Amino acid sequence: MRRLLFMLLALAGAAGAATPLPEGVVRAPAPDWIEPVAAEGLPATEARNGLAYVLVDDQLTTLPATPERYRRLVFDVAGREGLENAGRLSIGFLPGDEQVRLHALRIVRNGGVLERLDEAGAELLRKETRADEGILDGERTLELVIPDVRVGDRLDLAFSIVGSRGVFGGDFHRAFTTGYSQPVALRRLLGFAPATRPLRWRLSGGWPGHTVGEQVQGSRQRLELRASPSPRVIEESGAPAWFDGHGHVDLSTSADWAAVAAWSLPLYRIDAAGEAAAAAVVADLGLRGRPAAEVLDAALPWVQREVRYLSLGLGANAYSPAPPATTLARRFGDCKDKALLLIAILRAAGIPAEPVLVSTTLRRTVADHLPTPLAFDHVIVRARLDDDWVYVDPTRDVETAVAGEREPVRYETGLPIAAGSADLVAIPATRLEGPAIDVLQQVAVLPADAEAGGTRRASMHVRTVYRRGHADGTRAHFRNSGAEQVGRDYLAYMQGMYRDIRMDAAPTFEDEPAGNRFVVDEHYAAAFRPDEDAPRAIGDLDLMLFQIADWVPRAREGERRWPLALKGPEYGVHEIRMDVAGGWDIDAAEELVENAWFSFRHRVHVDGDTLVVRGEWRRHVDAIPAADYAVARRDLHRVRDLLNYPVQIGGGVTAKPAREDLPPGALVWPALALAGSVILLLIAWRLRRRSDFAGMLFAPRATAVRVAERRGPGSAVLLVLLYGTVSALAVPVSAWLAGTPMDWLEFAKAFAMPVPALALLAAFVRVVLKLLGEPAAYRRLFVTGGWAHAPLLLLTPFVLLAAGPMLVLIADGATVPGGAVAAVLVLVCVLAALGAFTWSAIAWIGAIAGAAPTSLLRAVAAYVLAAGALFVLTFLIVLGILIPGLLTNA
Repeated sequence: MRRLLFMLLALAGAAGAATPLPEGVVRAPAPDWIEPVAAEGLPATEARNGLAYVLVDDQLTTLPATPERYRRLVFDVAGREGLENAGRLSIGFLPGDEQVRLHALRIVRNGGVLERLDEAGAELLRKETRADEGILDGERTLELVIPDVRVGDRLDLAFSIVGSRGVFGGDFHRAFTTGYSQPVALRRLLGFAPATRPLRWRLSGGWPGHTVGEQVQGSRQRLELRASPSPRVIEESGAPAWFDGHGHVDLSTSADWAAVAAWSLPLYRIDAAGEAAAAAVVADLGLRGRPAAEVLDAALPWVQREVRYLSLGLGANAYSPAPPATTLARRFGDCKDKALLLIAILRAAGIPAEPVLVSTTLRRTVADHLPTPLAFDHVIVRARLDDDWVYVDPTRDVETAVAGEREPVRYETGLPIAAGSADLVAIPATRLEGPAIDVLQQVAVLPADAEAGGTRRASMHVRTVYRRGHADGTRAHFRNSGAEQVGRDYLAYMQGMYRDIRMDAAPTFEDEPAGNRFVVDEHYAAAFRPDEDAPRAIGDLDLMLFQIADWVPRAREGERRWPLALKGPEYGVHEIRMDVAGGWDIDAAEELVENAWFSFRHRVHVDGDTLVVRGEWRRHVDAIPAADYAVARRDLHRVRDLLNYPVQIGGGVTAKPAREDLPPGALVWPALALAGSVILLLIAWRLRRRSDFAGMLFAPRATAVRVAERRGPGSAVLLVLLYGTVSALAVPVSAWLAGTPMDWLEFAKAFAMPVPALALLAAFVRVVLKLLGEPAAYRRLFVTGGWAHAPLLLLTPFVLLAAGPMLVLIADGATVPGGAVAAVLVLVCVLAALGAFTWSAIAWIGAIAGAAPTSLLRAVAAYVLAAGALFVLTFLIVLGILIPGLLTNA
């Protein structure tokens, strides 16, 4: 029905009659106190979401008895996607305290001006966007629908709001946003006030390119802040709640925080009815005469439990609490109401207590803002116990814990409302001894699952101890959602980290309200990843410190302009203990990542048959400054790299870590290998004319002539078998690392294969030489080709020496060593191996040239063509072996 009426009103406007307006909204000319600004000469700006903003002009005056605020918006409809927002205007205001005056709704099209003020449909909405939180603020939203808006139009809209909250009396308080998610050609804020009661202002969050002009013109103050252009604010995720990335200007007539406290004090007076009601509660609870700490421990949960949260922030009630007797009678109230009731009860019991204004988002940064009631959005209580102020929050869920175990109030800074209160005070928060969240994850290998085709699984028992505020939050989660739903949520989370994981039963909990501890037990079974290189092994499993992963933000590359929030407790622990029969063959390791913002200690050690992986996270601050992000990013990456510890479990053999970094000292090994190879090569250089082996290294062509005459095929076979022995050693080493039995057939193939390869390569070389018109004896090519393996025999041991620390690491289970040092080591070994094979190829070419004999050019051609033919033959043989098997399986 309301939509039908709205459409009829719009149609009536289109017919020529001015559409009626809701109560509290009128059409009126622009006020004469404003200073108009021309929008025609302003430069074009970048369009975003189909709109390009030309002017955002806010003006205000406190010169008359009733304050007035004027706003003008000018923007271009640059694309189709902008039509939805361009054709409507939303204006929020407080009926009873404020009136909306519409001045202009114009469309500039093709050089002409179309007036739409009388035609726009208007409807008054009560959105109450926070009603689900129990907060009703009474604000109304005027929705204006502008007809016939097209792409290419320029819209020029202007309105005023006359009045302010009556509870402020003669004071004025307002905040204006300075930056937006898209650029504005001109952003201006202009204010007028009596010189005897000037507007105080403060800019927070930054505003690039802005200028300020402040002057006294006779009896009035004129304040202007502007930026032309006002650049687009590029938002960044992960910023703390207190950070103001868009920037805003606070305006207030309050001189200081003392003035704000003095204004608030009368609102928190307790009348006689409230004193009587509080005294009755004290009597009913038996609080009189008891120690102050016991009184607070009893009164606080009573107010939290007996008075449900509901905020009726209508009119003056937005800042003025209900009388305690009223709150007690209706058993509901907001933070102000519950705070004043608790204060009345404590005072009736003889304990000094007073309200404290705080900001749940700004926290300590409230001190950076202008003194104004708008800086606060919450009220707590402080009570005097043993000469110390104790801060509590009666709006929280019921807190039955004793004082030392209650979650501290963490608003950091507040304004006490008491006679003589002159400034903000720091709100202390005692640190918890021990971790606020302590996770113990116990892992064990389960028997093979016959129903899953022999898939091996690991059982996981996760026991998490929550304390203080984290206990409060988890307790409420179980109470509101139920264990079954919590279990589904937990399982969905774990499925992102473990392969084919299942939950054996819904999580259970143990609640210790007095000590404010909440303990949750979860039971899972996760599948191992099969190891393709070791089919008889149990498999691989990632041991993830998932709880700490929740607290460590993902640091993207590049710089940040906004600070990066750090979440989680000030101290948290996650320990994984995995039991494997036969124990673990790893060394203890510890790594500490520490800086001014956080620290993380990672420890790995073995306790009997149990592998222990422990992470300790300590958060020193709530955000990393943008200027320090580059340094912190490196440490955040280091922490995240340490959170996952993969392990490889062999079939009945000692378990090993699946991945581990190398220490910098590992680079000593390739240095030793390089030194050793240089020494031997120098010796070989000295012996090149007397030793055939050394001669094949440095003078292969001349040496090949001598070898072909003096050596027989047996010597060539011996050298090649020595090389085959080195190659064959990879088979037992691989079996040892994979935890599988020795494959003697593979060892024999690797040992003997170089001999037939030599025979085939010599035969192919002889064929190619014959085709080139250079016939050569097969025996001479076979013998010299065998001796061409000299570079491989000399350099391969040094390649293995260079890779020594990596081989040791692999022996501990790391199939793919990680880290920068390991990467350097792999590169060195690869280059050394390529050098050895290249040197051997050069020796082969020299051997062909000397044995044939022929020119080097023809020797190169013969070697390349023969080696290519051997490669093709090998490929065809392998293909012939594989294809029948593949067809059979298909």
